[in-house]
Amino acid sequence: MSWTGDQGPGTVTASIDDTAGGTWLVTTETGSRYEIDLDHRTLRRHPGTGQLRRDGRVITLHQIVECRVGTSAGFLICVEPNVVTLRLTSHVTHIEAFLSIPNNTPERSP
Repeated sequence: MSWTGDQGPGTVTASIDDTAGGTWLVTTETGSRYEIDLDHRTLRRHPGTGQLRRDGRVITLHQIVECRVGTSAGFLICVEPNVVTLRLTSHVTHIEAFLSIPNNTPERSP
């Protein structure tokens, strides 16, 4: 696991981007939580209010478009082989580093 600078578990930040390493927990105003592993390029959403396809599943993170407290986050994710889509969130309220995502292997579509 790599960390950027002095960041480690419990570190709170105002934003993350593709140059950051490590694993991050992003919380939105609807209570949804996104586990983002930038070392393995994966994302997993735990819903607050409202459900989306693939909630709770580890999916491939292609790119962080934006992830900053106070704005909507945007993630380019691979939902199927060779299919990239934009996932937008409600406003981000908190971004915190944490240790790891168990089973961070993305699911493959049949």
